[in-house]
Amino acid sequence: MDETPQHICWDRKYYNSFEDNLLALKDSRTVYVGNLSFYTTEMQIEEIFSSVGAVKRVIMGLNMKTKTPCGFCFVEYYTTEHAAAALKFVSGTKCDDRVIRCDMDTGFKPGRQYGRGISGGQVRDERRGDFDSNRGGIVPRTAGHKRSHDGKRSQESADRTDRHKYSGANTDAFGRDVMETREEAVAASLHKMDAELSASRGERRARDDMEDADEELGRADAEAAEAVLEQEVDEAAPSTMEDARDAEGERNPSKRSRR
Repeated sequence: MDETPQHICWDRKYYNSFEDNLLALKDSRTVYVGNLSFYTTEMQIEEIFSSVGAVKRVIMGLNMKTKTPCGFCFVEYYTTEHAAAALKFVSGTKCDDRVIRCDMDTGFKPGRQYGRGISGGQVRDERRGDFDSNRGGIVPRTAGHKRSHDGKRSQESADRTDRHKYSGANTDAFGRDVMETREEAVAASLHKMDAELSASRGERRARDDMEDADEELGRADAEAAEAVLEQEVDEAAPSTMEDARDAEGERNPSKRSRR
């Protein structure tokens, strides 16, 4: 009998108490496999685990956002004995040059194939501080954050009161906080609107200035033309009554002859 202590994972999302979790593990035929490479295929997993018994199905773990493998899977056998044999003989072996680990699982349920990390993958990848080319390579921005079981994660910094709601929907595919990027987008949009409004106001002001200048120029031209016309009228008009009579006599010679 294998008396090596086994780790028991309590999935609080699907089981309300640890006793319910243990009851589901009692007759389980499913094995959880962790520490896999992102490039390990379903065929490789089936070939390795079929060495201890017939495999019913393999469910690959996927990133919640990108729907790509994220380093774990579920292997379901037809019998409980084969699942126990996988824990004894397969756990600790290598697959793609990585030591895989196996734990008895309560059984696959729809939705459990997705990672529960902030970036959509596994939480352990977000907590590691080294570079692992087979598990995403670059450490996500959320590395160093710890998540408690109440659904929140706290940042290990001076401000420990800064807590965010744990939800995969709050981040984009690159692990950036959607709320922060949304605020930046809104600020950029407002800045763009202010710039466009200022530009339109400047154009309107310039157009009004041009219209005022044209109006003043037209008024000045009209005044200049009126002044020239008045000057011509003054030069053509007679200065005295005698000049007027002489001018009238020149225009009507008959009047001068009769006189």
